[in-house]
Amino acid sequence: MKKRTLASVFMLFFAQTVFAAGLYVTPTGLSGSSTTATGQAAGNAIGDPYRGNQIQSGTVGSAGSATQNGSLGSYGALGSTGMVGSTGMAGSTGMVGSTGIVDATGMVGTGMVGGNGVYDPTGMGGVGAMGGSAVLSSPAVMGLNGPLPSIPPGSVGMAATGVAAPGVVTGSTMPGLTPGIPGAAGLNGNFPAWQNQGLSSLPNQNLPLSGRDALVNQFGRPGNGVIPQPNLLPGQLAPDFSEPSSAEKAMSAEDEKIQKPQPFRIGKLTQFGYNFFRQPTSFAPQVDIPVGPDYLLGPGDTIILTVWGSVDMTLPLEVNRSGEVVLPRVGAARVWGVPFGKVSEVLRSALSRTFKNVQLNVTMGKLRLMKVYVVGEVSAPGDYDISALSTVINALSAAGGPTKEGSLRSIQVLRGGKVVENVDLYDFFLKGDKSHDIRLRPGDTINVPVHGKLVGIAGNARKPAIYELIGQPTLKDVIDLAGGVSADGYLQRIQISRVVQNQKKVVADLDLDLKLTPDALQAHLAQVQLQDMDLVRIFPIDFTVRNNVVLDGYVLRPGGYALKPGMRLADVATRDNMLPEYWPETVELTRLVLPDHHTERLYLNLRLAQQGDTVQNILLQEFDTIRVFSRWEMEEIPKARISGDVQNPGVYRIFPNTTLRDLVLAAGNVKKTAFLKSTEISRSLITKDGVKSRLINVDLDLALRGDPTANLPLENFDEVMVRRLPEWKEETDRYCTLTGEVRFPGVYPIVKGEHLSSLIERAGGYTGKAYLKAAKFTRKLTRELQQKRMDEVIERTERELTRKQQELVAVASSKDELEATKATLESMKTSLDKLKQAKAEGRVSLELTPLERLKGSAYDLELQGGDTLDIPQSTNSVMIFGEVYNPTTAVETPGQTVQDYLKKAGGPTASAEEMEMYVVRADGTVVSRREVRGFFFDSFLSMKLDAGDTIVVPQRLEKVAWMREIKDIAYILGQTALAAGVLVAAGL
Repeated sequence: MKKRTLASVFMLFFAQTVFAAGLYVTPTGLSGSSTTATGQAAGNAIGDPYRGNQIQSGTVGSAGSATQNGSLGSYGALGSTGMVGSTGMAGSTGMVGSTGIVDATGMVGTGMVGGNGVYDPTGMGGVGAMGGSAVLSSPAVMGLNGPLPSIPPGSVGMAATGVAAPGVVTGSTMPGLTPGIPGAAGLNGNFPAWQNQGLSSLPNQNLPLSGRDALVNQFGRPGNGVIPQPNLLPGQLAPDFSEPSSAEKAMSAEDEKIQKPQPFRIGKLTQFGYNFFRQPTSFAPQVDIPVGPDYLLGPGDTIILTVWGSVDMTLPLEVNRSGEVVLPRVGAARVWGVPFGKVSEVLRSALSRTFKNVQLNVTMGKLRLMKVYVVGEVSAPGDYDISALSTVINALSAAGGPTKEGSLRSIQVLRGGKVVENVDLYDFFLKGDKSHDIRLRPGDTINVPVHGKLVGIAGNARKPAIYELIGQPTLKDVIDLAGGVSADGYLQRIQISRVVQNQKKVVADLDLDLKLTPDALQAHLAQVQLQDMDLVRIFPIDFTVRNNVVLDGYVLRPGGYALKPGMRLADVATRDNMLPEYWPETVELTRLVLPDHHTERLYLNLRLAQQGDTVQNILLQEFDTIRVFSRWEMEEIPKARISGDVQNPGVYRIFPNTTLRDLVLAAGNVKKTAFLKSTEISRSLITKDGVKSRLINVDLDLALRGDPTANLPLENFDEVMVRRLPEWKEETDRYCTLTGEVRFPGVYPIVKGEHLSSLIERAGGYTGKAYLKAAKFTRKLTRELQQKRMDEVIERTERELTRKQQELVAVASSKDELEATKATLESMKTSLDKLKQAKAEGRVSLELTPLERLKGSAYDLELQGGDTLDIPQSTNSVMIFGEVYNPTTAVETPGQTVQDYLKKAGGPTASAEEMEMYVVRADGTVVSRREVRGFFFDSFLSMKLDAGDTIVVPQRLEKVAWMREIKDIAYILGQTALAAGVLVAAGL
């Protein structure tokens, strides 16, 4: 009960404000709304939409349903065993291949899945149908020659018992897939035969490494026809070189330590050569390179035989396991081991036994695959089926390349248990030499051992990096590998950092004599031996420009100038090198003074120096800096201000001969509304006694005509005021608005001295539905005054509310009272915020009568620009709200009183403050019971009401000290709102 009583404070406040402007607001509650996630079908589990986790069982639907109506077979599987490419084949009879797309209607490529694009709509592999409205995103491509497009989370058509990750058909778990990453089609099985299906660009390059690991581990390596082997490292499509190796970390950290005192920093060192294998390759077999005549044919090769003459035919001939090709009507011809350049002779000899006078041509078709082994320090060691034309680098690329722990310079090719070639990739990387990149043979093994000695070179070398050196490395070797020393490298200090006996780190500086000949210098470098993990740092030269002086500032050609013997200030700062309006009286010369090179500044007279004054025209020294100033860096720009009726009022620079006419024209000339007969110039004169001001009135019309008596020269700080025509009004000051029940409502221009009755007559007079008592008249000036007063009172009340907050909390006598006080204060702050947002209406209370009575009366107001008059339609209701039993709107009955209408609402409740009741009349005036109540007779209750009136019954306040304090504040807010004629939504 007490909390309800606390709320009565706001009932009083809002009751006093809610009808002051004749505007009613019905409180609107915000209805709650529920958001339903799209694309997720009900089921047992939902896959993580950001990682691609699958449902528990890996099936599509508990009974083969793919969303609402589409089923994937009677048991939710593709084919009888749920394998893609096994029994329910996605191969010859339903291949997921080059043209297979899942479209928006749940069909797979509108009945086309792959191979030849033929797809039986009634089943995949003979069992089940993918029908109904099973939708896998919109157009999710399942093949083609590029990555699958991203399928956003929430796409409709997900499985009934679980939602797969974006782009992933339900089935086996696909960890690591993120939204928008092309997923793979799984469905309870693997794709053991991706080879030769045209999936050469499945999402290798776009997936994160973890996603590639999972895909390759489960489905094999796409695109090169290699069936995954047990000894392959799963998913290592390409080495990840983003993580620095131990050597890179050590040398880069050491380089950072060394270079901290230096004025510049050098980027981190990386091991040379490994970036060659950084980008993931397509792993496609080498089938597009020319076949040389020495290529030896073997089982699996295909040749194209073209015959013409007595018989014409073109035949693709594949070498079988016996090493033979079968010729029609001829029989077998053995070609195993025959060089490609001589196979035409073998075939011609075989054909000549059956056909006479034939010519033939042999071209190479499909190359055979051969198995090789890549072991050692590579990203994915194992056995690989690669093209018969593949070389060592091809095989290394297929295995992801050497790791950073592997050697690039001692790669071994083993054949029959013997090393047949040592490959140094530096020859290829630095010189393009592939002479050791031999062609591999079936069964060859490529072994990548651990790298040899590493030496880093940093600083001013052409290619700073960490290099692998073989044999006994020297300083010459590493500089040669790095492309030599750059032109700005300092040869008199080459520093070598070294770890000694695994105990400590030392540095040594080398000074190369610049007098040595190039050959002698190379010999000297070759004598400096290096050790494993040495770091060579080449420092830059001193970039300080010597024999130089600098001209800076307000000059035409700033920059450095060569210092010549006997050069003086005026030799550099010449007149023809100065910009207009330079300051000749002072230049600043900054000089380094020996022996400690401290800075000194001299200020010299450039004008005298240019005239030959030897005191000012001093001799220049190395590193001198001369700064020339502009006039306006040293003097204030003379200016004048122009305001009033000109096109571009503002502050303008003036010159010694600037006149009033010049300034007006600079400001865009006068407006047509300017009063030209009298313009005011305010002039401030600065004297030794202070500032003296005087006003000058001139005829601007004469000044614009060039009359010297009016076109006065202007001085610094002058202010010109161009007046406006006395009778001119702005557009907003020349129009009034009529709305509501007049015959011709609208916006009307007014003339000076026009009255309200005249405007109503111009609008055609009242309509028959006009309710004059409720007419609302607002005025711009009144609105501004009301808003100003309201802002002042709100600001004062806000300070008072903040000050009393702690006092009221301290006065509360119980916990309940304390909570009620806090809640009340918070509510009052909310109400104050609402009142801040409200704007004053500017309503002027007037009694609008028929035109014949209105003319000449006190209410026939003289109009001002911005006035508005709104005349509502007639109404027949009286509102009663507040603390009555049934707040309502009653039909107006002539002669009925306040008492009569209160009875219709059930009368005041027990919590009503009956002595504070008031009536808001239709014209906006307020009549309170306290004002009209007599000593013996309550004239308020017997007061007759008219249509449009409103009775307000506020709530009673508790008579406790702290409530009286709040009541005072609420009363102030209420009176402020009433006086301003504004409405605050009270929630009543």
